[in-house]
Amino acid sequence: MTFRVDTPEHLVASPRLSGFNTHESGTVVALRKELSTDGKKYVTQAWSVETDQDEIQTRQLTHDQHGVSEVCPGVGGALFFTSARPANQDDKDRTRLWLLPRTARRG
Repeated sequence: MTFRVDTPEHLVASPRLSGFNTHESGTVVALRKELSTDGKKYVTQAWSVETDQDEIQTRQLTHDQHGVSEVCPGVGGALFFTSARPANQDDKDRTRLWLLPRTARRG
């Protein structure tokens, strides 16, 4: 695969991958950082990469304007991640540990 950058803007807008973790099922979970829709900041989301023989399937696991800091696969297909999104009635932006159950990742 060849990656070509025509302009500095193209380089800035290109997604970046980091934080790779492998789950016991063989699924790889990665962090994908890209520009927000307004182009003012980078937002990182968790993605899964699953291989089924010759086919590779990717799926975005988290969807939030606050993004994700780290991911860690848990037992039984669960996914733990950290994010500064608000919780319940608390609107403070502080990093918390979140759990995405396996059932939420299907579909």
